[in-house]
Amino acid sequence: MEIDNTYILNDATGQLEVFICHDETDLYISSQPNIIAKISGNNDFHDNLPPYIADKKINIFSRTPYRSITKLISNFYYNVIVRKYNRYSRTMITQKLDNRQVAYLVLRILQNTVSSMVERKNLGIAITAGWDSRVFLHHHYLFQKISIIMY
Repeated sequence: MEIDNTYILNDATGQLEVFICHDETDLYISSQPNIIAKISGNNDFHDNLPPYIADKKINIFSRTPYRSITKLISNFYYNVIVRKYNRYSRTMITQKLDNRQVAYLVLRILQNTVSSMVERKNLGIAITAGWDSRVFLHHHYLFQKISIIMY
């Protein structure tokens, strides 16, 4: 156990974005880099940045268009004291599962992902003949918040 250390963690699937600006005296954390840029005043773009990246505020892995703002990507954490990103170490051995167990786990992940998205936004989903569309349709009846568009 470490004492007197601070970490910023992100969920493993990276559904919620985390942006960090850590200068000499201040630490800013937000789900949107433009908020950090506005509040901190650190809104300078990287040199030689293509205009379409700056205009659309495109993030590429941990880099954002802003020089002093980075994105915490999935399976990484930020050590505030040493100002460094680190990847989570693998701590347990992955057990072998049969196809049925894998399919069940994948379905649960998809269901929980949809549930998480539905709690945050109204969704419009195109229904196809795939099994994932049937899962979405099932969740429509469970949550009654998804707007379904059939083609």
